[in-house]
This record gives sequence, C-alpha cells and structure tokens, in this order.
Amino acid sequence: LEEPFVDFPEGLWDSARRRLTLLFHPGRIKRGVGPNLQLGPPLIAGHRYRLVVEPLLEDGRGRALATTFELELRVGSAMRQLVQPSDWELMPPRTPTGPLVVVFPVPMDHAMAHHALSVEQTSGAPIEGQVRVESSGRRWTFEPAQPWSSGETYYLAINPRFEDAAGNTLLSAFDHELPPPDDRRQALDSDPPPRLSFIPVVLD
Repeated sequence: LEEPFVDFPEGLWDSARRRLTLLFHPGRIKRGVGPNLQLGPPLIAGHRYRLVVEPLLEDGRGRALATTFELELRVGSAMRQLVQPSDWELMPPRTPTGPLVVVFPVPMDHAMAHHALSVEQTSGAPIEGQVRVESSGRRWTFEPAQPWSSGETYYLAINPRFEDAAGNTLLSAFDHELPPPDDRRQALDSDPPPRLSFIPVVLD
C-alpha cells in the first residue's frame, strides 16, 4: 500500500518500547479532503490485507526477529455513526460494593474510557472508585470506594468528546460535516454532560 500510515520519524512507542502504534492517515480516511481524493482510502471494505514485520526489526539488545511476522486483516464496513449511549448495556451493581459494568456495542477508545466516564449522585457529586477497561475497549467497569445506597438513583456521566475506535463521538461522526464553531463549542461545553441513570440492585 502507498503511504497508509502517518509518518512519525521515531514511531509512536510506549515508554517501555514494547508497543508500537500505527495510525492510518486521517486525511486518507476522511472523505472529501486532499489525501483521500488523491490516493483514496488506505483500506477497502471486503478486501484482505497483510501486516508484515520483517526480520530487520531488532529488539533492545540488537537481536533481529527469528522469522517474518505476518497478520492477515479482513476489512469490514466503515463505522460512520454517532456514538449512541442508548445502545450501551448498563449492568447495575448487585451487591453493596459490587461493580457497575458498561458493555459497548463497538470498541471504544481505550485511553479515553478511563476519564470520559464518571459516576455521580443525583446532585452531581462524584462517586469515588476504581475504573477498569478491557483491552478490547468493549467493557468498562467501575468499583465504588464506598458501598452503594440501596434504592438510590445514580448516574453515569459521559463526556460528549468520548470516541469509539473509529473516531466517532456523541456529537459527530469522524468524517461528518461539523456544526458551526459556536454551536459546536456550546455542545462541547454543555453542563451537565449527558447522563444515564441506574439503580443498584443491592441484594441482602
């Protein structure tokens, strides 16, 4: 493929240099902009591709790969829909200290999931607790620091900037025409943020 990825001279490595992130060029994915018009999208739905890592890649001690690594990719349809919290599955806590679990229909941005969602009381006061996100980006878990109150209504607050793995948010699809700047700023800065309610099913 011709120039499918964003070219970062040093590469997007994690601090331990054990994970390398490859980003498909946004300009080729977003419809109607220069790179997309000139080169087309990097991947075509229904086609198969191979990601190939040659033995030229060395580890931190200068040792090359023993063999070529290949990963076959099968491309599905593009995800160009708004993120719809109404499609999420909320699994209320079932014990006084049990977790709130949210299951997403599509993979969400793993890093954003740690801070784009929060749990609140009806008053808007935050509930302290521990967040875990599965590596797939499909499951978010919140364990409260203090027991839930039986029968009380709680809320899952959602940052409207929260993205799925394709860059779609609650406000716009990745390559959808954006609203005027003033309207978009007002939506992004809305207070309070979108919320989903739940009531713990505290079993004695």
